[in-house]
Amino acid sequence: MPRDYVIGAMDVLSVKEEAVGRTYALTDPNPPTTGEVVDILAEYLHRKPIKVPLPLGLTRAVIAHTPGLEKALGLPAEALDYLAAKTTYSTTNAVADLEGSGVACPPFASYATRLLDYMAAHPEHGSAAMT
Repeated sequence: MPRDYVIGAMDVLSVKEEAVGRTYALTDPNPPTTGEVVDILAEYLHRKPIKVPLPLGLTRAVIAHTPGLEKALGLPAEALDYLAAKTTYSTTNAVADLEGSGVACPPFASYATRLLDYMAAHPEHGSAAMT
């Protein structure tokens, strides 16, 4: 999430009486799928992704046991479980309590190129800059 959204949401929510005792997921209420993220990255890189649906176990085994593949992909085999998990977060409280404040989570596509431009300009940071 963009830090401007997280900081803005914390600023608004931290002074609301009704926020006491509530839990907020400060995330995109309409998150992109992994496929959509791949498409955004591919467009930025002027690449055409090749999507081959494979069972998770087979994919993990191929990546883990093909010399150099994890490094070439920049993706450890263990990360596949994370990417394949159908995780959802309820943003109901955040959306409701931020309504009218002017603070809203922007869609990933609206800021992805800024992240990618930064990564391209600063390769010395590697993926650590994204956390």
